[in-house]
Amino acid sequence: MGSNERQRKKNRRDVILIIGLAALLSIGFYVYQKSLTPTLVAEIGNQKFTLEIADTPDKQARGLMFRKELPKSSGMIFINETDRINSMWMKNTYIPLDMIFLNKDKKVIGILENVPPMTLDQRTIGKPSKYVIELNAGAVKEIGIKDGDIIRF
Repeated sequence: MGSNERQRKKNRRDVILIIGLAALLSIGFYVYQKSLTPTLVAEIGNQKFTLEIADTPDKQARGLMFRKELPKSSGMIFINETDRINSMWMKNTYIPLDMIFLNKDKKVIGILENVPPMTLDQRTIGKPSKYVIELNAGAVKEIGIKDGDIIRF
């Protein structure tokens, strides 16, 4: 075996090692980033949902954008400092959603069902709310949530 062939084998081995390390680092970063996403567990009707917390302007602006799927027992909760009229949009959101608006006492004060994805149309109930929960479209109907219900979290 000539020195050129040995060098090619070494180079190939080094490339495979670098690719493997890059893949491991990517997976590790993804897991680490996911672990930094704060969540809470909410009892909605008789079901429990793990909700990602959107409590900063940046997190709220991004919301569920660019997600291709949302696990059935997952969602997002938008938390405001005080009650305000919340207006939501579906820009770059690929998943149709149900939106549940809550007051400071976690009482349902309005619901928007099956909000179509990929639109800049503003969605609001026109009443001040402190929290907005987004779930997969159809969840509200499946659970039977209605105005006046209390969400526990």
